[in-house]
Amino acid sequence: WLKYYTAEDLEIKIPACTIYQNIYDRNKDYLEDVAILYYGNKIRYKALFSNVEVCAKALRYIGIQKGDCVNLCTAGVPEAIYLVLACSRIGAIANFLNPLFSPEQMTDRINETEAKWVFVLDAMYSCIEAALPKTCIQNVVIIPATNSIPPLLASLLYLNSEAKKRIRKGNGKQKFLGWKDFCALSFSCVNDLDVPYQPDTPTVMVYSSGSTGASKGILLTNEGISATIANYTIHNMHIDRGDTFLQIIPVWFSTGIVISVLMPLAKGAIVIPEPKFSKETFLKDLIRYNPSVTLNSTSLWLHVINSGEKIDLSNMKYPTSGGEKILPLDEIRINDYLKQNGCKTRLYKGYGMCELGSEITGDNDSPTYCGKLGGCGYPALGVTVSVFDISTGKELPYGKHGEISALSPA
Repeated sequence: WLKYYTAEDLEIKIPACTIYQNIYDRNKDYLEDVAILYYGNKIRYKALFSNVEVCAKALRYIGIQKGDCVNLCTAGVPEAIYLVLACSRIGAIANFLNPLFSPEQMTDRINETEAKWVFVLDAMYSCIEAALPKTCIQNVVIIPATNSIPPLLASLLYLNSEAKKRIRKGNGKQKFLGWKDFCALSFSCVNDLDVPYQPDTPTVMVYSSGSTGASKGILLTNEGISATIANYTIHNMHIDRGDTFLQIIPVWFSTGIVISVLMPLAKGAIVIPEPKFSKETFLKDLIRYNPSVTLNSTSLWLHVINSGEKIDLSNMKYPTSGGEKILPLDEIRINDYLKQNGCKTRLYKGYGMCELGSEITGDNDSPTYCGKLGGCGYPALGVTVSVFDISTGKELPYGKHGEISALSPA
């Protein structure tokens, strides 16, 4: 697969900095460009970095140090992005709790971090409510799902009143704090924010699906995330400044936070966070936003086809699928639908896993590569994939069956 990379591609240097610094350096001269579009609210890069600084100062004030875990139980909302970048800036680890964990799993995963603070989206409070009394958590910050939504629209949306009562009441063990009250703590911070960069420092933790055993925490480093960004900078996808990226894969998966949020921000694109992952939401978002790029599962694309809706997809540069098996006939159906609705390109596919920092192969647009039906591309920059004989451990040539082994920079 190295034939798909030029000599210059293979010599590309991964920035020796935090992911926050990487994104900041790429956008510091474009502060008036839109970074996040959230229910009509245009958050520019200037405001993004300002909010990150507020979060970083508040985290510092409450005692978060380099290497500490900050637990997040949240969907794709702007506040989650601020927290991730703030953690990166101060050297902490943003630990994304999977809301689908059982109370027992949630308790174990939280206690493993020894963290005192957890940030919870109000609509997801029930996901951690039963576990909280048995955890090391001392403080709970509630993020309103409508915090970054324009006031008029926010007034039309509300959280279940019974859930509101439970949040206000708390459980008697932890101290509960509102998002605005947390941010106000930033005014009391007198500590330095930016920590000296060190190689191989983790900055995000996600969890495996548990398909081969108990779900386990997976640390993603600055270098691993920056390597993914570098891969997309070459020719994986020509995402340009101002392109819109619909983020619908949940942020508690590496694909959701790395490829669908951090990578497009580093490219100067506009991230459209979607807190709700569902087939119906995806269809509505395609119509509402007409995005340039989106990454989601095969079943969501098939739902769009089966809905019978005619959607203007002429703006779509990279319709992408991953995370689920795709049959050749389904791929043909999706490509036919894309063409019929004005999309000038085919469906892009990829393969990866949380343990490897999201994507390890991609169906890319290198000028020397032609996508194969049923395939999932070639290894990303910095990734090595080999096949080994299970009994002997020897590497096998092309065309032989064995155990696939992949090594990524994550």
